[in-house]
Amino acid sequence: MKKIIHLGAMSVINSKNQFGKYYERKKAEGKNHMLIVNNLRNKIIIKAFACVTKGQKYKEDYMYVA
Repeated sequence: MKKIIHLGAMSVINSKNQFGKYYERKKAEGKNHMLIVNNLRNKIIIKAFACVTKGQKYKEDYMYVA
């Protein structure tokens, strides 16, 4: 499972979505590559579990209102 999530994190690095932008922003701040990849893996897991527990599809433009 860890390997699949890692491959997912590696694939979103080159994308133009929010994950790719996050990677570029952190890289510009001087963060280590593997630190950023680990953060991306955590973000993927959090978003996946949120979708499963809420029973909703993933929406990239979703705004959380407290």
